[in-house]
Order: sequence, then structure tokens, then C-alpha cells
Amino acid sequence: MPNYDRSRMVFVTADGGTLEGATRATEIERSITIRASEDELYRLWRDPQHLSRIMDHFATVTAVDGGRHYWVIPLPIGQIAWNTRTVAEHPSESLRWEPLAGPRIFDDVSVHFRPAPGDRGTEVTLRIRFALPSGIVGCVVMGRIDTGLGLLVNTVLRRSKSLVETGEIPTLAHNPSARGSGDTI
Repeated sequence: MPNYDRSRMVFVTADGGTLEGATRATEIERSITIRASEDELYRLWRDPQHLSRIMDHFATVTAVDGGRHYWVIPLPIGQIAWNTRTVAEHPSESLRWEPLAGPRIFDDVSVHFRPAPGDRGTEVTLRIRFALPSGIVGCVVMGRIDTGLGLLVNTVLRRSKSLVETGEIPTLAHNPSARGSGDTI
């Protein structure tokens, strides 16, 4: 496995030049309360089928072996694929994954479970950490990532909540009203 130097990052510009700079750790963290026990949620988040269902709006997750998962994100011009491995498991408390060799979409992802106030279930917190360059480039990239990734993390948490609490994920796909089918009146 390659040894990644997270102290420096190089961006290639459109004209072939490079921008170098020291990196800074950045994280996006979102939480949601789900009416289920920490044990149940911990088991579900360890299950690749559950991960694939709550993330199928943007990625496919497949179990490989030994706590490793294979991720694929389809893009208009191909796909991004990478492997992760589970690096920390604390039953009913938290899970943490790190990417293996290949594209580094993030530095690590973790999910944490704790009792919600008022005996309302479990507070689930999803945290994604990654490195960005310092300075103006980092600020511009962070502005775009924070918005898009923040929305993505919120969607993953809402889909998990829906699946756990109702047994299904709401969707407008195959809506019998035919809205959004491209037909005009």
C-alpha cells in the first residue's frame, strides 16, 4: 500500500501548471435522530447491503472481504472506484473506514451512535474528513465541497432514518402520476 504524504497536495491547473500548498484537515459532520437502538443501527451500518441501499442515489457499495468494501460512483464520463477498510469498530458506539490504495476521495469516514435525549432513539452522527490545500484554493474548494457533500451526508442520514423507521426509502421513481416523465401538456 502506498504511503500518502498528507502534508502537501498538488493541484494540476487547466493549462498544465501546478498549485502546491500545505494541506489542512477539513471535516463535514451531520447528525440525525433515529427511533432505533444503538445496537440495531450499529449492525445496519456494518451491513454492506444497508450501506448500498442508503447510498444508491450516488454510489454502489459491495463487501469484498475482511472488513473491506468496494465503492463505485458513476459519473457522466465514467466512474470513480475505490476500496475502503474498516479500521475501528466499537460495538453500539462507532465505526470508521479509511480508503486503501487508489483515488483518495476522503481521508476517513466515521459514524457514531449515542442515546438521543428524552429516550427518543439514537443520535447518529456521520463525519467525513479530507485534506484540502491551504490558502485561496482551499477556501474555494471547501466552499463547493461543503455545500455538495453536506447535502449528500444529510441525504444519506435521512435515507437511513426512513429505511430503519418505515422499512422503505421514499422515492418519486415510477410515480403513477407520471410527473417528471418528460411529457408535456
